[in-house]
Amino acid sequence: MTGLTRLWAFLAVAAFAVAVLGAFRVPIVDADEPRFAQASAQMLESGDFIRLYYLDAPRHKKPVGAHWLQAASVAAVSSAPARKIFAYRLPSLLGLILAMLAVWRVGRLYGVENAGVAAAALLGAAILPGFEAHLAKTDACLLGASAIGVWGLAKLAKEQRGALLFWGGLGAGVLIKGPIAPLVLLPAAALVWRSQRSPDFRRALLKPAGVLLALAIAAPWFIAVQIATGGAFASEALAEDFLPKLTSAHEGNGAPPFSHFVLAPLFTWPTAFAAPLAIIAAIKLWRSAPPPAGSDPTRQLMQVLVFAIAPAWAAFELVPTKLPHYPLPLYPWLILLSVVVLRDLKVLTQSLCIGASLFIGFGLVCAGIAIAPPSAPSFTLCGSILAVVLLVASFAALIARAPPRAFVLLAAGAVAWQAGLKADAPKVRLDGALVFGLAERALDKRATLCAPQPNDRPLLIFGTMAPSLAFLARGHLRFVDHRASEAAPNGVDVLHIDDGGDEDAQRWRRFKARQEAPFPAPDANIDGFDLSRSRRVVASLYCRMTISPGAQPS
Repeated sequence: MTGLTRLWAFLAVAAFAVAVLGAFRVPIVDADEPRFAQASAQMLESGDFIRLYYLDAPRHKKPVGAHWLQAASVAAVSSAPARKIFAYRLPSLLGLILAMLAVWRVGRLYGVENAGVAAAALLGAAILPGFEAHLAKTDACLLGASAIGVWGLAKLAKEQRGALLFWGGLGAGVLIKGPIAPLVLLPAAALVWRSQRSPDFRRALLKPAGVLLALAIAAPWFIAVQIATGGAFASEALAEDFLPKLTSAHEGNGAPPFSHFVLAPLFTWPTAFAAPLAIIAAIKLWRSAPPPAGSDPTRQLMQVLVFAIAPAWAAFELVPTKLPHYPLPLYPWLILLSVVVLRDLKVLTQSLCIGASLFIGFGLVCAGIAIAPPSAPSFTLCGSILAVVLLVASFAALIARAPPRAFVLLAAGAVAWQAGLKADAPKVRLDGALVFGLAERALDKRATLCAPQPNDRPLLIFGTMAPSLAFLARGHLRFVDHRASEAAPNGVDVLHIDDGGDEDAQRWRRFKARQEAPFPAPDANIDGFDLSRSRRVVASLYCRMTISPGAQPS
């Protein structure tokens, strides 16, 4: 192993360590993470590993794979009643590890091990993969499963071996997030099949053992849940979750075509500068004749990577519903393609792209400094200053025509910035409001101010439905919305979360109007920030309220 490879390997370990740090330090992030975690906790508590529930409602949205992984992780290192979020995040960390391993192995397979190790380190340091790796959701798990599938496809294209990896990754991806893994892997396999025109490749790809492995992983649960729910799971998952995303901007998450392309440089930073050059190289490759088998391993690798990226990326751009994490399974291969393209960076105009990425990097670093908490020591501030120094050194390396050194410095700067931000995550501030941790602080205030035994009586929630409260309160609460009609019991604790919405404000005014005057002052106010809607919120806690007759939620 060369000195540069050892350095990249060290950075890869450091990037993974940053993700581990985030899993333990970053509080629960509303809204999807606590829903997944609560459903997994209920699975453990109920012993029902087929049907999914969130509180009292069936959760017919995503398959069970991520929940099984979370349940296994919690059973191994914690317990469902403890509600320790880090235990639910470990499968996401595993997904990032598998993706980094797959990128390294694919690079090694095609004789560019240095590029593979560099791409693995850059993947771990990239913003979106690192962020998703410490959230208890499906996306990082899918990242790992689909990366294993692409690794298998690369082995099939090179050696006519790897069918079990390909089909195993496909089956696991289907069990984790339904049709997304087939969308990534099957078109890529079809394009490699067409370009290879080799009976050996086709026989290896369609080996019965591989196909049976995918069916053995995914089919039993789908059959069992259809029987257990009377066919409701598939119909509701398709009608209420999957198909609306194909036909409209589901839940207001719409964006024009090429939105993912525009955001990719930000989410793959510090590899952002390489993406335009990689795309240009991919277009040239697509238009040229395929090389004879085995004549140019690097070019063959680039072709496989293009096949793994292009069809699925086009589909994500055409779907009306767009969320930033949709192309996440493609990021490992975009990063590897970028590193392979820029291994021999010599043209000055190309380095201008890197300069543009440094500009983006400086913006991110400055943002980290701006939101750094005032308390000392501030890891965010220290990490941001170190990242600035490393970015400047990277730019100097580019001027000196030393691209490998510039790559290393960029990755090190990204690791330093993320490490500082995640170390300070529980106290990071934005416009005077805490970004994370509203639910934890509200329940801590309740435990302190609403004694005795606040957990033995209901907690009524008015306003924003923060799933993190459901998770941390172990389901012992009731969200009050326009569908609720039963009378609220006396002696309950009430939490009003005001996010500025008109409907919630009217509901709260009606509730207050039905109480005996004067309405009590809150026992505590907690500031927060709703990330999903980019709104500042204020939570007001009222202990042991007496609900007057007729003051039911409406």
